[in-house]
Amino acid sequence: MIYIEYSIEVIPYTVKQLAAIYRVKPRVFNTWLDKFRNELGKPEGHYYLIPQVKLIFRKLDLPGHFIEENPSAAGPNAGHSNFDKAA
Repeated sequence: MIYIEYSIEVIPYTVKQLAAIYRVKPRVFNTWLDKFRNELGKPEGHYYLIPQVKLIFRKLDLPGHFIEENPSAAGPNAGHSNFDKAA
């Protein structure tokens, strides 16, 4: 497998937008944030500010994508995940 990283612009984001970046539902994303909510603080209105977004990316790591090196050898769905279909 090959891991591919992609760049993400560090701007204010809503929980819904951040959840979409990590390809999870906002409710799931909020449970992830609960682990460091005291350190993170509250969003400003509906948006997490740039320092908060940086903290989220540091704590949760930036999302990436795994693909098969040789998709034809692993079957018709190799290199694709359920996340790809949901996006």
